[in-house]
Amino acid sequence: MERLKVMRNLCEVLGIDFWEKMEELDIDPKVEEMDDETSQRVNLAVELLENTKRSRFLKIKELGLRLIELRSVMIDQEIDFANVVCFIDAASEDFITQEKALSSRFLNKIKCEVSQLEQLSANRLKEKNLRIKTKIRELLKCTHLTGNEVEIDLEKTRGILEELKMQKEMLKVEVERRSDIVIRAEIWRKSVDQLEALQKGSKNTNKMELMRCELLAKRTEGIKNILVEMVQTWEEKYDSPFSYDGDHLLTILNADAKPSSSEAEGMQKQKAEGQVPAQDLKSLLTPHPKLRRTPRVPVPLEEHVPLQLHVVAPLLLVPPAGAPPPMAQAAQAVQELPAPLPLPDVPVQAGSPPTMISQFNRSRQSLLTSTMLKALQVMKRPALSTFQVTMMIAMTVTTYLE
Repeated sequence: MERLKVMRNLCEVLGIDFWEKMEELDIDPKVEEMDDETSQRVNLAVELLENTKRSRFLKIKELGLRLIELRSVMIDQEIDFANVVCFIDAASEDFITQEKALSSRFLNKIKCEVSQLEQLSANRLKEKNLRIKTKIRELLKCTHLTGNEVEIDLEKTRGILEELKMQKEMLKVEVERRSDIVIRAEIWRKSVDQLEALQKGSKNTNKMELMRCELLAKRTEGIKNILVEMVQTWEEKYDSPFSYDGDHLLTILNADAKPSSSEAEGMQKQKAEGQVPAQDLKSLLTPHPKLRRTPRVPVPLEEHVPLQLHVVAPLLLVPPAGAPPPMAQAAQAVQELPAPLPLPDVPVQAGSPPTMISQFNRSRQSLLTSTMLKALQVMKRPALSTFQVTMMIAMTVTTYLE
């Protein structure tokens, strides 16, 4: 009967129905004593259940260790992971006594979770490898290198993340060594393409296009000479040929057709194509004479007559219609001056330009105004307001200038 209790506990832990197991062993549930044959069947069943418990315990413990390795990609498996920790810490299967702790359903669930995490981890690793390979291809493209030149084989490094990272770092060092020459080589290539397009696409060639073609040819030749010196220095320093898109860059520079920078060659080529009339190229490049400007005709100006205050005084004797009383007083004050005050002369030569004439008029107006103010200061009359003096001077000057 003691063995039946052991079998009952094993069935509970393994998630097996005890009564079905009893029927399978052909044992009466109400039996109180068992014969030798029944005891032998019970012992055999207990031994099988213990083996099953041990195997499931080891399997779940292995899956638990695998879950710990995949913890970086776990999303919603925290609860199941916590249930598995107890199996990892347990020394043996004898310490597992919880009901259905080692059931087949729980074991299958852990297997499914581990399988999903492994698939997710594999996809992430694949994406990471793909990103690194893409970065390596971009570096190879921007430096005009091939995989054979830097010993990189992207097909043989599938799934080897560490090797890909190491190759990426090696390629970055190579990029720094080649960057200056590669940039100048790309500029030179672009300049050559522009020159060829300019020579082929210009049907109605004129002086400006020929000059542009000549300048571009000189610029291309200068870039080429500098590039040759840089490549030679680089090869002497690193003791290896400088490759560019799989070919030796010096070979490309020497084998490339020299741009037609000569005027005679360009003229012959364009004459053969019927693009330029039969003229000398130098005659086309001869600058046209500049057109002379029409000289300005000076505006005639009468000879200047010095202005004096006694010439202006008669204008003030009769004030304008509707003038205020202070204006009449000022006019009478000017008449009573003891002697005419001379107005400073502003010399202007005959034939001066209009700008100088306008400056002359402004000078006359300013001098006339200052002279009138001096005359008013001489008068022994009651002081006038600033507004009244200003109005009087403005009307007098305007009348005189008209």
